[in-house]
Amino acid sequence: RCDVSDVIETPFRSFTTCDVHLLDGADHCVTVTDDPARATGVIVAFRGNLR
Repeated sequence: RCDVSDVIETPFRSFTTCDVHLLDGADHCVTVTDDPARATGVIVAFRGNLR
């Protein structure tokens, strides 16, 4: 599981229960991006305890 405290970059979108970060894996290193055109994946970082 990924918590919002695990990701220091500014989220692409924030919601009540989670933040969404975009990943760019086009180069040899995966990075967080704010460009949807470059995104190849996502991180969903949850807030609090979702049970």
